[in-house]
This record gives sequence, structure tokens and C-alpha cells, in this order.
Amino acid sequence: MHNREYSSDAFNQQKLLIRNEENLTIFDVGACIGEISLKYRSLFPESELYAFEPYYDSFIILEQRLISLRKVHMYNFAFSNVNGKSQFNCNKFPPTNSLLESSLKADHYWGEELLDTIKLTNVETKTIDDFCYQKSINKIDILKLDTQGSEYMILEGARSMLKNNLISMIYMEVILVETYKNQKLLSEITDFLDQFNYRIFNIYNPRISENRELNQVDIIFLPKGA
Repeated sequence: MHNREYSSDAFNQQKLLIRNEENLTIFDVGACIGEISLKYRSLFPESELYAFEPYYDSFIILEQRLISLRKVHMYNFAFSNVNGKSQFNCNKFPPTNSLLESSLKADHYWGEELLDTIKLTNVETKTIDDFCYQKSINKIDILKLDTQGSEYMILEGARSMLKNNLISMIYMEVILVETYKNQKLLSEITDFLDQFNYRIFNIYNPRISENRELNQVDIIFLPKGA
């Protein structure tokens, strides 16, 4: 077992896990209006930071907040398991927007109307593998995913990077209750990542519903042996 420091805060833990801060590449996928991007910038001021947000209204705010920062790259498209176009569900509460349709059971777990879809739009989709190839990105030090149920699809589009151990850390939100149609279970996500020798390092930020059910968590995955 490695001798390492631990923190109950997910971001402090990521800071502790990074052994060398030179030439860091961070992907903030599902950047929304930039809160997490700004947190990563403060933690790792010299990192190359890529922020991705498909919802245009959120992207405009993201752009305004990050435009003056150096070594920041912003993109208005969605990562998925294919390159192309996809229907995007814009919901009453924008942070719940998703490539996946809202489940009829979402209100039970999250409260009424939050995930009600108010409009549909088309967004461009890319895979992480193809994007990294096109941009000559040969490693991702932190891959942060918060895309409201489509995280599994994004990981499917990163098979080559995962297979070649080119993603050093994955920090992702995992929803544990039926919120979106066709969302994957935690067991399916862990089984998929296990193929590429990634394991759960720790779990953070449990979200408990009014019904006292565990709705979602944030998880750090690391390569086995790391």
C-alpha cells in the first residue's frame, strides 16, 4: 500500500494525489458556468485546463468567467461515444440538462419539476479519443465528469486513452437512483472501468434525498497500483 495523505474533501484529495504539477492537463467535462474550472485553476494554476459545456446559455457565462485566464481552452460541444449530432434535453433547472431524457421517476428523487424538459436542441458530439488525437493531447491528468447520466457514454468514447493508461485520475459524479432514461448503474460503470484496470479510490459528497435515500455520490477512480 502506498503511503499517502488523505482528505475528506474531494478537491484537496486530488491535489494530494498529483505527484508532479508540471505540464498538467485537466478536462472539466460538463463545466456548466465554470465553478469547478475556477476551482481547478486555483488548485493547479499552471495546468492546461480544458472546459467543455454543450448548453449554449451556460457556455456563454463560462466563457465570460474564464476568457481572461491563461492556458484555458473552452469548447461548446458534448462528449459522447460517437462523433456526430445528438438531441440535448434542456431542463427547467439547467444543471440537470443531459443527453439523456429525464425519467418519469426523477421527481420522486429530486423534487418536482427540476428535471422537466422545457426544450430540445441539437448539439455536436465528439469522443475523447478523437478529440485528444486531433489536438495532440497525449495524456489527461484529471478527467472530471459531471454530465447528468451520460458519463458512461463518455468513458466508452475514451477506450483508447483508458486502455493505454493515459488518464491518470477520473473524478466523476455517479447518480444512484433512476433519474434519466438509460442511465447506467454504478456497478456497470465500475465493471467497465475494471476492464482497463481502474478502481475506486474513494467516495465523496453523498447526496441524501428528503426520503433519506442516497441519490448520488462523487467518486475518484485511479489506475490499479497507482
